[in-house]
Amino acid sequence: MLLVAGAAKLRQPEWPATARAFGLPRWASALLPWAEVAVGAMLVTGVGMPFTALAAAALVAGFTGMVALRLVLGQPAPCGCFGETSPRPIGTATLVRNLILLGAAAGAVLTAGEGGGPVAAAAGVAGAAVFLLLGRSRAAAPH
Repeated sequence: MLLVAGAAKLRQPEWPATARAFGLPRWASALLPWAEVAVGAMLVTGVGMPFTALAAAALVAGFTGMVALRLVLGQPAPCGCFGETSPRPIGTATLVRNLILLGAAAGAVLTAGEGGGPVAAAAGVAGAAVFLLLGRSRAAAPH
């Protein structure tokens, strides 16, 4: 998921402006896609475990906190989480998706010393399925 999110942001010229409108400082909007790609690639290859899993969990926790804060403040701006595929303002579905991804990241942390295995694979598939289902339901919703 981090690889997809980072690559999508890097392909979107509007990403820095979207990120700043969401509340990220300029330096973070420039750094975040590269951090996502790097951490995602390290997760896929298993490099640096369990620290890579902790970094992934920290990124997802930060994203989830930002989404929750924006919702509590009544400022549901688009997050651009997955580049051009997420142009709509955040909502409860975004928070639910992120909480599920946070659970998957926590699972990766807990199984990092075991080489991942079936638990990590199942968490990855579940996270991708949730992303796709929520993305389709939001895209189908009336504007």
